[in-house]
Amino acid sequence: REQEFAGPRTPVEELLAGIFAEVLKLERVGCDENFFELGGHSLLATQVVSRVQLAFSVELPLRSLFEAPTVAGLAIQIEQLRHAGNGVTVPPLREVERSGKLPLSFAQQRLWFIDQLEPESAAYNIPAAVRLRGKLNVEALQQSFAEVVRRHEVLRTTFATEAGEPQQVISTDYEVELPLLDFSYLPEAERETAAREWAAREAAQPFVLSEGPLLRLGLARLSDEEHVLAVTMHHIISDGWSVGVLIREVSALYEAYSRGEESPLAELTVQYGDFAVWQREWLQGAVLDQQLRYWREQLADLAPLELPTDHPRPPAMSYRGKSVQFVVPPQLLAQLRELAHKETATLYMTVLAAFQLLLSRYSQQEDVAVGTAIANRNHRATEPLIGFFINQLVMRTSLAGNPRFTDLLKRVLDVTLNAYANQDLPFERLVEELTNERDLGRAPLFQVMFALQNAPIEELTFSGLQLAEFEFAYGKTQFDLTVSLAEHQAALEGVIEYASDLFEHETVERLANHFLILLDKVSQTPQIRAAEVSFLTPAEERQLLFDWNDTRRTSVQTWSVPQLFSEQARLTPDRIALLYEDGMLTYRQLELKSDQLARYLSRRGVRNETPVAILLDRSIDLYVVLLAILKAGGAYVPLDPSSPPDRHSFILHDTNAVLLITTTHLLNRVAEEKPETILIDSEFPAAAEAQYVNSDGDNLAYIMYTSGSTGRPKG
Repeated sequence: REQEFAGPRTPVEELLAGIFAEVLKLERVGCDENFFELGGHSLLATQVVSRVQLAFSVELPLRSLFEAPTVAGLAIQIEQLRHAGNGVTVPPLREVERSGKLPLSFAQQRLWFIDQLEPESAAYNIPAAVRLRGKLNVEALQQSFAEVVRRHEVLRTTFATEAGEPQQVISTDYEVELPLLDFSYLPEAERETAAREWAAREAAQPFVLSEGPLLRLGLARLSDEEHVLAVTMHHIISDGWSVGVLIREVSALYEAYSRGEESPLAELTVQYGDFAVWQREWLQGAVLDQQLRYWREQLADLAPLELPTDHPRPPAMSYRGKSVQFVVPPQLLAQLRELAHKETATLYMTVLAAFQLLLSRYSQQEDVAVGTAIANRNHRATEPLIGFFINQLVMRTSLAGNPRFTDLLKRVLDVTLNAYANQDLPFERLVEELTNERDLGRAPLFQVMFALQNAPIEELTFSGLQLAEFEFAYGKTQFDLTVSLAEHQAALEGVIEYASDLFEHETVERLANHFLILLDKVSQTPQIRAAEVSFLTPAEERQLLFDWNDTRRTSVQTWSVPQLFSEQARLTPDRIALLYEDGMLTYRQLELKSDQLARYLSRRGVRNETPVAILLDRSIDLYVVLLAILKAGGAYVPLDPSSPPDRHSFILHDTNAVLLITTTHLLNRVAEEKPETILIDSEFPAAAEAQYVNSDGDNLAYIMYTSGSTGRPKG
């Protein structure tokens, strides 16, 4: 970098270079250095744009940074905007009076509404657990959390309803509890299991939004120098970014309080409630109409993504979920980065394009929409806040025309940048606008969520302690599938959360493997067309091409229907086999009656595959006759009593049926020329002395005829 470094040449470039360096956490950034090659990504790009708007009083679209990712290039666009007089239309975020009613943000209102429909649900809990090794200062830890709760109003907020409308209620009288559960008395082998079960119970315990608190803490002691800290928040007061804020603040406060020092944290200039008021005031009128117009057009006639599932979709989501983990290895990640660079895209866009291609192939749909989350912290003052800021965008991509992957990537890039340009519209407002009625069986607008976290994962550090994530089974998910990727040690670690009501574990494992294969294929041959990408494993290819095409047959002894029935009658002779209206036959009775008739049919000449016509109403006798014909080796030919006599005559003649079994009142439904007839209602035939030959599984069982609507009936 030293040889290529070119310093800023204008005041605009100087300010812009400082913003780049601040966001990227670098000492300096040259005018010709690419923001994304220096480690920038979509999340950091949003921070750059918010700082540019504040510094230069221009409204800079996020697309501009992708189109001009250097200080020099972006400076030209900023100058053009300033000269054109395109000033910022977004009002400043300021502190508001707390004397009146405090509204919910759009995101909060949707979760509040869901809570009214599904109270006492833990689906929107945000749980985390950390293992603490070392000498823990419990008092300092509790004091740290108490200070964080004091600093952030949202952590002491509940939600009351007045005249049917929810409002935020901020408590000034609160107490932060850190209950301690002692597992150290258990045998060492049992402590870990007990702690995991406890953490899972903590995570699954629902909150009451009207009562609070909506932050729950717990501490489990495994030994004098090993503890597990469990933190659970309701999503209505927090999001993923907020967890990072919480970690940083508790870490700084714990270190200070452990030393007997005061809080080192600066007071916050605004609170989440101020953001909620600002959002309500700004997103209305022309601003709201403009963004709604874009999303109405972008999502017009959007159909649900219909992935093949292992189980039918239930009428209401249970939110039960499990997960599958996978890893994108360093070499493949490097190939994907190189492809993204060549196509002037980001890693996120490249991996999203591949994932949407996979979903298209799975669902056989060319129109694929997935959801993605954005931080939605476009004001610098919101960056240090805890709260529910995150917004969801719908990334709808067309795979029509069997595009090359590079062309698909260009489509995804365009969709992504347009979505970012219209990211201020809350997803909750979009749902209200585009969905007429709520389907409890699936998430609105998209059923699959995709996220790539390429910002560094927040390091867990407490003074004098070794910290590590404490994993436990949570078992909740809000979507059919949620794919989350995060960079870690030069690789991408992936997790697929799945709705266990819909999918089996093996199915999702197979999908993860297919995704890895597809990523490898498109990174090596980016010009390949969508329909030509093979993502099958070698074992699946062998099964498809060879195993399933092996037409050799091994002779296997098979049982016929009469043999199977006789075996069942032997096993359960007194169980009910037939029940119709007021009549009933046990397996023993049905076996005896059908045997009796089969012997009679055998005496009348019925042999293997002899056609025997049946003209009977639905009754117990009908099933006795069917079973008897099969036992005698014959093939039954059913005649519908409601059909005209001409059709009956045609079928009897066409099959050359040797016998007709019917009843007295149906006899007139057949023409005079008919085969020998057995009237089953006059006297049940008896022929105990005759023997019948039981047919095998390869014999003809029946002859059915088509309706004949296009000509003569075909049998």
